[in-house]
Amino acid sequence: MSPRSFFYAWLLLLGGLYAALPASAQHRTVAVVYDDSGSMLSGNEAVGRRWVYANYALQMLTGMLSEEDQLFVVQMSTAAQAEAMMLAQQAAAIDSMRQLPMPVDGSPTPYGSVATAMQALEASGGTDNWMLIITDGEFNDAPPVDFIQPRVRTFMERTGARVLFLLIGENDAEVQGFADQPAVAVWREEAQASIYRALGPQDIIAQMQRIAADITARTFGQGPRIVVQGDRVRVETELPLRRLTLLQQDPQPEPLVGFTSASVDGQGLRAPSVLDAAFPEPSILDLYGRLTHLSRTAEGRTIPAGTIDVRLDRNVATNELDVLPEVAARLAVRFVDAEGIPIAVQGGLVEPCRGSSFRIEAALISPEGDTLTQQIQRPNDLDVRLRLSAQEQAMTLHPSRTRFERLLAVPDSATTASVSAVYPGYFNYLSSVYTVRGVFCAPPRALDLSTPPSWEADLDKVPDTAPLTLTPTADGQPVMPHDFEQWSLDVVDDDGLNLNVERDATGWTLKPRRSRPLWQLTPTGTFEVTVEARTKDARETPARQTLSFTIHDIGFWAKWGLLLVCALVLLVLLWYLIGIIRKPRFAAGSGINHQRVQRSGVTRRQPSWYPLPTAWANRWLVPYLPESRRVEGMRFVAAPKSYFVKLPIGELNEDMFISGLPIIEDPENPPKRDPTLQNNETLRIKTGRSEERYTYLTAQQGF
Repeated sequence: MSPRSFFYAWLLLLGGLYAALPASAQHRTVAVVYDDSGSMLSGNEAVGRRWVYANYALQMLTGMLSEEDQLFVVQMSTAAQAEAMMLAQQAAAIDSMRQLPMPVDGSPTPYGSVATAMQALEASGGTDNWMLIITDGEFNDAPPVDFIQPRVRTFMERTGARVLFLLIGENDAEVQGFADQPAVAVWREEAQASIYRALGPQDIIAQMQRIAADITARTFGQGPRIVVQGDRVRVETELPLRRLTLLQQDPQPEPLVGFTSASVDGQGLRAPSVLDAAFPEPSILDLYGRLTHLSRTAEGRTIPAGTIDVRLDRNVATNELDVLPEVAARLAVRFVDAEGIPIAVQGGLVEPCRGSSFRIEAALISPEGDTLTQQIQRPNDLDVRLRLSAQEQAMTLHPSRTRFERLLAVPDSATTASVSAVYPGYFNYLSSVYTVRGVFCAPPRALDLSTPPSWEADLDKVPDTAPLTLTPTADGQPVMPHDFEQWSLDVVDDDGLNLNVERDATGWTLKPRRSRPLWQLTPTGTFEVTVEARTKDARETPARQTLSFTIHDIGFWAKWGLLLVCALVLLVLLWYLIGIIRKPRFAAGSGINHQRVQRSGVTRRQPSWYPLPTAWANRWLVPYLPESRRVEGMRFVAAPKSYFVKLPIGELNEDMFISGLPIIEDPENPPKRDPTLQNNETLRIKTGRSEERYTYLTAQQGF
């Protein structure tokens, strides 16, 4: 292989490994068994040639996987350990692989590394699983076939993984010997494992190119119309793309093409990642490459079908740059029985009913959930095939042109099934490998519901009326409690009725709920409620029943009387409570100091203290009415604030003074509001030759 041919093969490998990641959230899990045994040191031209090429290919595979994928690497030198590569930091992961030490001469090729990769895939819980085994010799410690075979079957039932072997040798006879070893033959027979043969170290690149197409759903061939001219690239694609990949190589690290700008129908594209790669052994062969991924500006948005214009930072020749589109789609596969009822898939295991038929359906789905088949402009070039064990057959396009399908009889023994969809130049999708195993299924039963004809009650008697009871039957026989656990009841149409459904050991009870918090607002009349009872067996037709519920209305006073009385009582209590709270009261400990003196200033009698607060009952049980108390000849009324009291306006005259000022200045215009007596203020009332003095105090003071 000339250096230029080698560069081009590397270019295709790099593009093939990246160009077709799934467009949906279904991310892949890849486990690589990496042979670093002593035999990988052999080669035609230099020590470690096989290992160098395999190491380089593994670096590229790491760089091409998406950040959401999972990658595990199991080295044969550490067969019990699966190293999880951090794809969120792809550059660091690639660099760590480049730093791996070369194999040690005489180190073995253990089969235990394959078992470790199997465990990593089973534990990952992924739905798109791949296992790639790279080796150039027979396994030194492979267990017997009767040990490997059941383990492989269990592994496939749990994961549905695609298994790929890259067997490296110097000639056909040597590689055929590796392929014929029992440890490989079991995988080929039980898991549809694909065998790739690399004859010599250089052929590793060509075979890894094919492997890249399988893992990343990329196919090499004439696809979108691509024109490279000077520093511009023009791509016309008929399908929406998830990404557009630019690949350029050169025997020197500089110059490598750089990305300047790109757009599709006026909408800008960006380059979220640029990968610069170098061959790990420059002393053997220098090779440098740059991989630029273009995508829409917004995260998760696809590049629409149309014309894509790309501007580079320098002129390139057509044979120096590869432009690889990545279609935004995925291959969806499902299994249904003859009646169209989906058959559950557990991991990679499908169990249709023995003695019946089932259908495999395959559809190309865009990220938005649309089918992609109708957008393909060359439908005759789209090849969708079903592989059953070692036999392949074409799948038929459904008249709706939205899916492909194949009707099959359930096999007598377990078999493997997988689907491939190839559109040259755009995609090469491979589904998981499913294990189809027929199981005994009891024939579907006739389901029914045994129920009273109707339910009715007066509105006020709804809580005391017994509920309507639904009892399921199967083939006319009552359902046993253990079987009833598989039943469920759905209210298909409640006709506006708030229905309470409860489950017991053998059936359901149904009863209308009254509205809350006012049951008086519960709708009345006759309601037709439709229910549907079903089992977990999708083949059994659900039992549908229409039930009649009648709620009779009652008279106005029977419905609202008690509520109105309660509301009235509540209002009265509220009025009373507000009155108690707002009632003006004398301050505790407050009172009036009363004194009678002669006008000449001679005291006729010592001051007397008169507490103002009244009896407890009047003070705390009588609402609204302010407290009042008469002291000698004057009545005092409690005010809203404790620092003053009121003087009733009806008891005032011109001989009354507060702070030396008359209360009534103009007898023709008396005050319109009760005057107030502040704390420590004195009311003076002239009576003949003497004077009455009333001093308001909020607390009793000594004389």
